Amino acid sequence: MTDHARDLCEHGFAIVRGFLDAATMAEVSAEIERVRAEGEKHHATHRDHNLLYEIVRDSVVGRPIVVQAHWFSWISPLLERQRRHPRYLEVLEPFLGHSIKQVANQVHWKPPGAKYTSYRFH
Repeated sequence: MTDHARDLCEHGFAIVRGFLDAATMAEVSAEIERVRAEGEKHHATHRDHNLLYEIVRDSVVGRPIVVQAHWFSWISPLLERQRRHPRYLEVLEPFLGHSIKQVANQVHWKPPGAKYTSYRFH
């Protein structure tokens, strides 16, 4: 049993140190910000095939904000490579087996002071 699998079983959570190095995290973080900026080009919720940007008018912030994006890997080769990286299988295989399918690909944002975080609050 791997250390993270044992930790999850014993403590209910696991920390996988070094999963992404600092350079990769910086690259992914910058790309996620690019994805958000792309979403801000739309004035309302926008769908293109599986790609979805949810935009709400936030009464506290006083402007439309992007609260989430689904399947953004369709517009980001970097994030597409990341979601398919073999390291994910190494970490998840002890729990889910070798045949894993990703059923969701999403990110959520909440600007400082914003009221809304999801469509449930419209």
